[in-house]
Amino acid sequence: MKHASLAANRIFKILDRDSKIPVDEGLCPDQSINNLPIEFRQVSYRYTSRPTSWVLKDFSWTFQPRQNTAIVGLSGSGKTSILCLIHRLYEADSSNTNSGIFLNDINIRTISPRWIREQICVVNQEPQLFNLTLMENIAYGNNAHPVTMDEITDAARRANIHEFIMTLPQGYDTLAGPRGTHISTGQRQRIAIARALVRKPKLLLLDEITSAMDPENERYIQNLLTGLSQDYTYLLVTHRLLSTTQVDQILFISRGRIVESGSFDQLIQSKGAFYALFCPEEIKQT
Repeated sequence: MKHASLAANRIFKILDRDSKIPVDEGLCPDQSINNLPIEFRQVSYRYTSRPTSWVLKDFSWTFQPRQNTAIVGLSGSGKTSILCLIHRLYEADSSNTNSGIFLNDINIRTISPRWIREQICVVNQEPQLFNLTLMENIAYGNNAHPVTMDEITDAARRANIHEFIMTLPQGYDTLAGPRGTHISTGQRQRIAIARALVRKPKLLLLDEITSAMDPENERYIQNLLTGLSQDYTYLLVTHRLLSTTQVDQILFISRGRIVESGSFDQLIQSKGAFYALFCPEEIKQT
């Protein structure tokens, strides 16, 4: 009882805490987010715990609607922070009044975070699964309406996880275990992708989603994402070469700034920072 009481107190403290970013305040643009360019104008960001160290510094780029973009670079270069700023988990530095993130020239600070978050889905490297059935974990992606079994199995097939689920004695009724520990990391990542597909978002923010997948599954997911770009905009943070081969645009980030940008073929041919990161053996041979 003592442990339960302490746990409950911690939960209520979190529930009672005021958000620094009011979720329900702000504009709700008429167009959906996948029809709007997402423009970073001289955006800077630093963690409050490290005020002298900039994660992003004067970062400028426009992510075009329905275009798929891979963001690559060394660890700590600011890649994930870009995703967090878009869905307003973080707020950019506001000391420069001309800087900011804009959706069709509307500053994201004036837009309702709820409007943004209802249209996006974030899939992280370590997806959070609950100690519920695999069916429930996938259905959890869309709480706007009851998700049908057909929707769940369709999403699982597209994420290349349906056949694995059907090999389990209890199929979709199999418990994922605490934090999804009854299945592998790669399988959890594909469950998380199925969950995202059930949501049918307009914007996908994907952070190292294939890091634990074998090349076959990674290629399958990459082909899936290429097909999705007809309807969605997606941004993919990755350190895997294969995941960059079919995107429209690649940004190479270093110390919070863009070092290179272009298609896969362009960056390989230029033999710059992107080439040096992914093809060191080829450089040694030249």
